[in-house]
Amino acid sequence: MDLQTFTAPDGLTYEITFSPIKENLKGRMPHATQKRYEYLVERAQEKPREVVEEIEDFAKENDHFPEVLNLLTYVCAQRKQVKRVEELIGISFEKHPDYFFARVNYADQCLRRKKLDEFANVFPDLSLKTICPDQKTFHYSQYRGVMVLFGFYCLARGDDATPYLEAAKAIEPMHISVLTLERKIRKKKGRLRSWLFRR
Repeated sequence: MDLQTFTAPDGLTYEITFSPIKENLKGRMPHATQKRYEYLVERAQEKPREVVEEIEDFAKENDHFPEVLNLLTYVCAQRKQVKRVEELIGISFEKHPDYFFARVNYADQCLRRKKLDEFANVFPDLSLKTICPDQKTFHYSQYRGVMVLFGFYCLARGDDATPYLEAAKAIEPMHISVLTLERKIRKKKGRLRSWLFRR
């Protein structure tokens, strides 16, 4: 595993890997269920739009596993089933509030719905260590995604989002979410500058 360390805006140092992190389902899922899940993950990566119904059926019996609901959310998003995705985000967080992706997706939903107080309940302080105290290594996409999410939250509150942008850029500078955050920060600074010059 190729590890690098990065210091986040919370002042803590995080180990980041650029290698895939395999979900540790051994012992949590029955063997046959795990094999079926892995098969569906593979199919979802190849042809996500073709497996929605199959995954829906699988999730009916296995929604007590957060990974299954996350997979269903992913394939519904690929089919642009926006209403279903929004519903699944709420269900996932309700059933699995400590699962990383359920938490991130729900916080993103709160942000999009301008529910900043609820966002603050999900992420009381903007730190990965607080929400994942036992996790030692993060995948680069997790770290980048959370830094971008925290950046958008800061923008919505009228706070400086630049430290989160810089943290995300250090990992994946050309990702669309990083570029979007950067554009929004520039736009906000441009509006502030033009307001100051008009006075």
